[in-house]
Amino acid sequence: MITALMFSELSARIPISGSSYTYTYVTFGELPAWLVSWNMNLRYGFGSAGLARGVCAYLNGLIFHLFGVHLPLFLTSYTFLGLKDCSLLSVLILIFFTEIFVRGMDASNIFNKALTYTKLITLVVIVCLALMNFRRENLHPFVLEDRGGWSATISTAALVYYSYLGFDVCSTLSDEAKNPVRDVPLSIVLTNSLSALVYISVSFSMVSMARLELFHPETALVEAFTTVNMHWVTKVLYFCGLIGISAAGFSNHIVSLFI
Repeated sequence: MITALMFSELSARIPISGSSYTYTYVTFGELPAWLVSWNMNLRYGFGSAGLARGVCAYLNGLIFHLFGVHLPLFLTSYTFLGLKDCSLLSVLILIFFTEIFVRGMDASNIFNKALTYTKLITLVVIVCLALMNFRRENLHPFVLEDRGGWSATISTAALVYYSYLGFDVCSTLSDEAKNPVRDVPLSIVLTNSLSALVYISVSFSMVSMARLELFHPETALVEAFTTVNMHWVTKVLYFCGLIGISAAGFSNHIVSLFI
């Protein structure tokens, strides 16, 4: 939240698109800003590629659970110039995101809002289903000493922090805001708070339904619903993951194109 408030203050004082690049340029000059901009290009570029691979994984999983088939290997995993596990589908997804973006801000906003609202609605459904199977005993002990205790909890919270970096995206859109001095800081604080609320709600509801530490980390949410005989939720989770990562990937890709 402190980092979000810092970006809020900078976006209000310097209401120009460019985010960290612009703030560094105004404060330190051209060379540091040039280095920061290349760092941002790498960060958002690699981030977009990684999220596109995530979209492929969830799309493949959703298609398998709906139709019982996997996507062809030449789309998801092939060798190119000696590099293994290259994904043609990831490239096509990024091209699709770029096509949406070049159609203009209206098309981008509609697409992004559709993904975001769908993701939030699906998460609300998951939270409600989990709370319907609330078990008080699953919350005790709240911190597992045999799993690292508070030290592991704090380390995990540090990893989750990377999911809150969306406020950097908000600050890059200062030129698009009608009143950037008011709207951009407000959007940064609200998105950060909403992200925290969503993470806390999903985490609390899922832990109260089942002991997640008993399952494999990559499939814990799916396995948790199977313990309460709600196997059909697997499809909902894959759909939620597909929409959620697509929304994050699209936003990340837009910023990389802006920069």
